Amino acid sequence: MSITLAAIRTRLDNILGDVVTGTTSAAGNEDKTTLQDVLLSRYKDHIFEGRVLYLPDVPEARWIEDSWQPEGIVKVFDETPFTSQVGSSVSYEIHINHPDTKKTVINQALLAAYPYFYKRIEDISLTGQGSSDTEYDIPVTFADGFPSQIWLKKTTSNLIEYGEFFDFIFKEVSGSKKFYADIPTDYTILLIGKTWLTQLTTDISTTELTEEQADIVCLKAAANLYRLETTVVNSEATGRFDVLANQRDLEFERLVRLRRMPELIHFSMDWSWLE
Repeated sequence: MSITLAAIRTRLDNILGDVVTGTTSAAGNEDKTTLQDVLLSRYKDHIFEGRVLYLPDVPEARWIEDSWQPEGIVKVFDETPFTSQVGSSVSYEIHINHPDTKKTVINQALLAAYPYFYKRIEDISLTGQGSSDTEYDIPVTFADGFPSQIWLKKTTSNLIEYGEFFDFIFKEVSGSKKFYADIPTDYTILLIGKTWLTQLTTDISTTELTEEQADIVCLKAAANLYRLETTVVNSEATGRFDVLANQRDLEFERLVRLRRMPELIHFSMDWSWLE
C-alpha cells in the first residue's frame, strides 16, 4: 500500500477548499508570465492576486501578480516567469497556500501519525555466531525502538522459525541497541519492526498509507496549516483558525487510534533488562 504526495495534497485541498483547478484554453504570452483559461472569466478581476499558480505537470509554482476578465488571464511576476511558455490544454492549480507549505504540513502529519500508522521495516544483515550470549548490534534502521519480531532461517533450508524458540535479551548500552542470543552459525537472522512513515519530496513520491489512512493524516495536516495561518492574520481570524485547528486535531486523534495499523507481535521477554 502506498499513496503519492499529489494524491494526499488533493485530499488536503478538499478539506481546505482553497484550490481552483482547470485546463488552459489558449497559450499564454511569450514572456512566459501568463496563463489563459476562458472559464476563469467567471471570477472577478484581481481575485487571484497573491495566490500561487501551480503547473503540476512541470512542476513549477509561481506567485500571482494579478488576474482579470474577460479572457480569464492569470499573470505571474515578470521577475519569476515560468521556464517555458504556458501552452493550451495545460493543467493548472491556483492555491491560496503554497504547495511547498502543504508538503511541509503533510510531512509533519506523517510524523504525528506514528506509531499508529507506520512503515514496516525488515533487516537480514545479521547471521548466527554460534557462541552463547553473543552480542548483536541492532541495525540503525530500527532507530525508534527494538525489533518487534525475530525470525531465523537455516541457510540449507527454506524453513523459517519464529525467534521465540530461542532466548533473547535486549539491552541499550550508551545509546546503542543490542540483543544477546545463542544462535547457530547456519542461521540467517530476520529482524522485523516499524518506523516512521516515509517523508514525501515530489508529487510522485509515495508513503506507506492507504487512501483511508491518507484522509486521516490530512486532518492533522489541515490543523497544522490552520495554526500557521494564525501567525499571518488579524486577531479575529486567529481565533477562527484556532477553533478549526483544534477541531481537526481532535478528529485526527480519534480516527488515527481507531484505524491504527495492526500491531506487530512482541516477544514475551524480560524487558527489565533495558537500561
